[in-house]
Amino acid sequence: MRSLIFLPGLSRALSRFRMGEGGNVAITFSLALPALAMFIGVGVDYSVAIQTKTRAQAALDSGMLSLARQGAPTSASLNKLLTSELAGQHVTLTSATTSTTTNSAGNTIYVGDALLNITPAFLSVAGVQSLPLHAHTEVVTPMRIMTVTFQPTVAQGMYSKDMFFFTRDAQGNITSQPTVMTYRYTRSTGTSVTTPPILGQTMTYTVPPYSTFGVGMVVYQDYTNYSGALINPVSMYSDVNPAAFVHQTGVCSAPGGAQYNMEDGGNADFMDFVYNMTCTMGVDTNKTVYLGK
Repeated sequence: MRSLIFLPGLSRALSRFRMGEGGNVAITFSLALPALAMFIGVGVDYSVAIQTKTRAQAALDSGMLSLARQGAPTSASLNKLLTSELAGQHVTLTSATTSTTTNSAGNTIYVGDALLNITPAFLSVAGVQSLPLHAHTEVVTPMRIMTVTFQPTVAQGMYSKDMFFFTRDAQGNITSQPTVMTYRYTRSTGTSVTTPPILGQTMTYTVPPYSTFGVGMVVYQDYTNYSGALINPVSMYSDVNPAAFVHQTGVCSAPGGAQYNMEDGGNADFMDFVYNMTCTMGVDTNKTVYLGK
């Protein structure tokens, strides 16, 4: 019977405890609410920043591609384009710059960088007035050789020789092979003639579209009496066992061009025909510009 008497008291104690617990929860929640709101606000600002960065990157990529197709992009043209593209998107363009470099294949790389600022909605309460963003892109413009210019510096030997420049298509077929320099030896007089003359005139050739290119030599191997007669022609190509007859130093598109030392099969000194080749580069209209990094 006594246990039944205590039940009403226990019930009242539990009721008071629940009321007190509810009050503590309310107090705790009210204290945590500002931090919770800030946490949610930071998440919103971060989400907006990510979306804005994505839009800015897309605008930079498409803008640089468009400008590259028209010619070399400038910082001024990129600024104008991005200002228009990003108008009304709650982002401020701080600066947009372009630069140009070249890759190992000789292609022109147009580099674009954009610095932007987003004004946060919630973080500004905590004193963060702006969120800086950086977008970067690289556009590759395929280039090709437009012209090649040859100048001989050394020519000797008892074999007459023709120097040529060649191009191939994607299947490896020769598409052009003009003779660009010649060397003629006459044993009866012990004289030789180089066209163009050594350290004199140059020979320039306009290059058609190609997949690959190279240089070569036709050696007239007059084994009978080494008279320089134009017999027994042997053609050598720089993309077929080049180590056997040609040494190359530098590339034609670089300042000063490339030097080629040719060997006609005599004493292996690679001094039978030495010449310099320079080239002018231009946009390969058969290929389209594309995004690099």
